[in-house]
Amino acid sequence: MAQTEIDRSKLFRKAALDRLSSPEEIDVVMKIVRPRTWIATTAVAMALLAVVVWSIVGTIPTTVRAQGILIKTGGLFDIVAPASGPVAEFLVSEGDRVEDGQLVARLEQPELQARLANERQALEELLAQYEGLEAFTRTNLGLQTETLALQTETLALRQEAFQLQRNTLEETIVFSEQRLLALEEQLQNEETLLARGLITNRTVLQTRQEYYLTSDAIEQARNELQQLDVSGKQTTSERYSLTSSQQERTVQQEQHLENSRLAISQQERAILLLEERLVYETEVKSPGPGRVLEVQAKRGDLVSIGRPMVSLQPPGQNTDGLQAVIYVPPIDGKFVTPDMNVQLSPFAAPREEFGFLLGKVQYVSEFPSTEAGMVNTLGNPTLVQTLMGQGAPFAVYASLVVDDRPDNPSGFAWSSPRGQEIAVNSGTLCNVTITVSERRPLELVMPFFRKVTGVS
Repeated sequence: MAQTEIDRSKLFRKAALDRLSSPEEIDVVMKIVRPRTWIATTAVAMALLAVVVWSIVGTIPTTVRAQGILIKTGGLFDIVAPASGPVAEFLVSEGDRVEDGQLVARLEQPELQARLANERQALEELLAQYEGLEAFTRTNLGLQTETLALQTETLALRQEAFQLQRNTLEETIVFSEQRLLALEEQLQNEETLLARGLITNRTVLQTRQEYYLTSDAIEQARNELQQLDVSGKQTTSERYSLTSSQQERTVQQEQHLENSRLAISQQERAILLLEERLVYETEVKSPGPGRVLEVQAKRGDLVSIGRPMVSLQPPGQNTDGLQAVIYVPPIDGKFVTPDMNVQLSPFAAPREEFGFLLGKVQYVSEFPSTEAGMVNTLGNPTLVQTLMGQGAPFAVYASLVVDDRPDNPSGFAWSSPRGQEIAVNSGTLCNVTITVSERRPLELVMPFFRKVTGVS
């Protein structure tokens, strides 16, 4: 027995043996997790995992809702008038094939053409004014340059004369000062001799008079020298003034030329914009390739902007199938582009019960639809007024996905087998949903998460 206790003390820690021998916590109930709890916990975990996976790999579509009608595929889209005006000529006929950007008709724009002629006449006048101003400026600048050169040369000669006079006066002052010193010494000697009676007073007076005259000559020469300095500075200032005035006149005349050139440039830009506008508003071009099915106007007709002029059938389409003409509100029209998926639910077949037809956007009109064109397509003025409640809508043309399996009597792909039992034909009105984008749920949550957490 003692050996067994010794072996147990070797196998287990003393603290563990003490805890086993203590009667503490013997009244604590052991917790047992029931299977139902495990199942619920596992289900919640799997649901959370599914949500996380879905937020990463799943998508949430962004859709545009509209209404439309099923029609024959013959009139897929129209070539419309880019502006209002009389038709000058048609360059295509029914059955002709046209290419993308091909000119199909021309409109007359007499007011725009008259305005362009006036602008061109104004440009010619500006060019003539510029030529005259340039010739006058060059001639005037040449004369002013010659005059400046003569005036500058005259001032330079005057400055040279002033310099010669200055040199002469300076030499005179130096000589006179030397003479004055000699006379001063001579006068002192004569006054000594006069005191001794060796010379007469007249000799002394003559010397003194010569001394005073020499001193006056020196003073006069200095005054003349100062006047020469003032005259020289005035001459220099005149030279600078002449040069500055010539530069100012040159700058002013060059500025006049630059203003004239600027006016010509602005006029040329205005003419260019008018020419581009005239081309745009007179040339009716096809937005894509296809075959002309119908010419909807004739020469001389006054058409309004956006009026259909030519009905065009895109290549690869036939006149026996159906297509959808969808009128999208103007606020959503800019989001719709070709190749987007379309879901069409006929008015007579509720979406919840029969599903929807599958389609794909083929073409989006560049201009909003007119009321007359919509009435012509839908044949229901009341419906047209409803569709135009938010403004002139954009026409979107969509093709239907074909399903020619024998067990599909409709011939078109539906989201539900029950929809295949519905007969659809030209004139069927539909509620339409267009998928304009698809995003992962995580992408929608992340901006909110960054805003809340402040993480960029």
